[in-house]
Amino acid sequence: MGYWNYVDCSSRSINPLLHPSKLEFLKELPGPIFRYTVSNVRYNDSTLFGIIWGVLMNLPTQLTVLRILLTPVFLVLIFYNGFKFKVFAFVVYIIASLTDWYDGYYARKFGTVSKWGKFLDPLADKILVSSALVAFHILGYIRLWFVIVIVVRDFLITGLRSYALFKNQPVTTIYLAKVKTFFQMASVYVIFLILIFKQLAAIRGTEFAFFSFLEKINFIDKLMILVVLLTVYTGIHYFVENRSHIKSILKAFYRAFVPSDL
Repeated sequence: MGYWNYVDCSSRSINPLLHPSKLEFLKELPGPIFRYTVSNVRYNDSTLFGIIWGVLMNLPTQLTVLRILLTPVFLVLIFYNGFKFKVFAFVVYIIASLTDWYDGYYARKFGTVSKWGKFLDPLADKILVSSALVAFHILGYIRLWFVIVIVVRDFLITGLRSYALFKNQPVTTIYLAKVKTFFQMASVYVIFLILIFKQLAAIRGTEFAFFSFLEKINFIDKLMILVVLLTVYTGIHYFVENRSHIKSILKAFYRAFVPSDL
């Protein structure tokens, strides 16, 4: 079912760029996206940008983009001095995290799952979580090498999965990858709570016994070591099980950068 089934173009001058032969990239998208596009396009339908805007900016994608836009807001707030700014940063982070659940829910509900969404959603997750980890390092809560290992691994895997997605070749994964994601997300919330209660204790001139105990036993370091171990193990598994994709990527880079006459 194509775009032209939903748009009455008889009463307007159509840009030649919009001839169906120029819109091959729309063929794989499900019908609901076209209907949503036509009803929500912000620009004249006879512009290519108007069509692209409508296709990309469906509700699930809007939520994903919102998650990316909330990341710098969270970073600005967490680096402001003052207890209330840390609380606001935590609230913004929670809201951004919730968009990760809702964008997937609405994509499945309205049948608007797309390659673009599958690419952008995990990228938005990595941007948000990586930003939080970098912020915690700068604030002195986690070690730099923890951050480097996790961030490098996550973006390499995101790149690999994106390549496989656009090649219509799914990657092989394992259950431990979900366990890693759970502990990674949990570690961010735990560190955030420790940060907030530590500042609250300083304001009140007292201590919270539970959080003092966690600090005494170096709980954050132990938690992050577990996250790093899961990160490294699942990363190695990804690369080993999906080595065919890696070979394809290396061949593509070779063809692109090495002259064919050598």
